[in-house]
Amino acid sequence: MQYNFGHFGLLNTDDMADQPLIIMDGGIESRFREDYDFSNEKRDTYRGYLFQYTLSGKGWFEKNGERYCLSEGVGFLTRIPEKTRYYLGKDSAEPWTFLYLHFDGNTAAPFFQKLDSLCGCVFSLDPNSHPITQYLKLHHKLICGDRLEKYEGQEFLYLFLCRLLREVEHSTAGVQNSVVNLALQIMLKEYSTLEGVDEIAQKLGISQEHLTRSFKTEQGIPPVRYLTNLRIQAAMNDLLDTEDLIHDIALRTGFSNGNYFAKVFRKYAGMSPGEYRAHCIL
Repeated sequence: MQYNFGHFGLLNTDDMADQPLIIMDGGIESRFREDYDFSNEKRDTYRGYLFQYTLSGKGWFEKNGERYCLSEGVGFLTRIPEKTRYYLGKDSAEPWTFLYLHFDGNTAAPFFQKLDSLCGCVFSLDPNSHPITQYLKLHHKLICGDRLEKYEGQEFLYLFLCRLLREVEHSTAGVQNSVVNLALQIMLKEYSTLEGVDEIAQKLGISQEHLTRSFKTEQGIPPVRYLTNLRIQAAMNDLLDTEDLIHDIALRTGFSNGNYFAKVFRKYAGMSPGEYRAHCIL
């Protein structure tokens, strides 16, 4: 695949105190048979976070005593300063072509920490995945002389990091036909009629305990909470989009009765269904 090589830098014009997310610079470049070696522990003039992704060839990344091969489709995210290193092997037989994005902001840390907990901040991404295609569009736009509107950089970066997290979570969760993914499909289609998590486990031929344990490991929450989230979200939509009775909405979205629905809704939304409808409809 052909790439438009080049770098961009962005002047921050958002004039916000404690800015949540800031794009500093980025680019696509190729290195070959040269001294390309960065140790991030003492880089005082280059702070923030660096995302780098291999388009072709390979480089190397070191963290916590581990050495990772950055072959095609493999990337990393590092915080600077941090005890990490990335470099080009001197015996490389081909150029190392990669894209990078340097950013900062007080909202970046939670994304970094989550990625670190999932994969140590080294991950594989399909070149057609949302984060990569999103980045390539931004890169093309900026090196062709276009500019970002106010707050567009923050908008881009938040969406980019969310998509990156989602891709990494999916890749670390295992095959698409895992019991958790099958459970997700069942809940999305049948949330309004399911009697509970035990029914899902029965459909999958596993114990409720095994489903709960696997689901929480992959999704971060128990399946019963995920199922309730789906029902509450559907009920919120109905409260705003219809004039139906709250009792009818409760039954339609999987709750046994209006009183129980109101109790659960208040727990999740901080107000009763009637208050939610009154507050949100102008």
